Amino acid sequence: VQVVSDISMLYEIAKKSKTGIAMHRHHARECTYKEAKACITARRGNAEAIKRQMYRYKENGFPENFGFCEATIIVVDLHNDLAKSILCDWWEEYTESKSRRDQLALPFVIWKHGLKMVDIGDLGNNLLMNPKFRIVNLGAHSFR
Repeated sequence: VQVVSDISMLYEIAKKSKTGIAMHRHHARECTYKEAKACITARRGNAEAIKRQMYRYKENGFPENFGFCEATIIVVDLHNDLAKSILCDWWEEYTESKSRRDQLALPFVIWKHGLKMVDIGDLGNNLLMNPKFRIVNLGAHSFR
């Protein structure tokens, strides 16, 4: 990801959000469970660990269609204690899951904090369409 214009205002989006975090909304999905299926189909991550992770989320009552973000660009107000707590919990959930898919863990962590995905500042609906960034060197994938 290359930054191609001033991004200072993105920090303001994070700072003004309830969580102190801002991200792009996922361009195709609003559901962690559907993203998990897509990851398994595309052979991204550890399929068996993803299945165990989703089973555990269902057992805990985590709802479908909770919301979903792209985890490529993450803007954080590190003076915000809630942001720091979410990031620490996200890292713990990600590493314990062994799924190798950090995106799958974030909505669950947000939900466990009693928050909603809309509490994360919105950088737009698609990183690929954000003129502040350019995606390069994606191998077989070509964007922009």
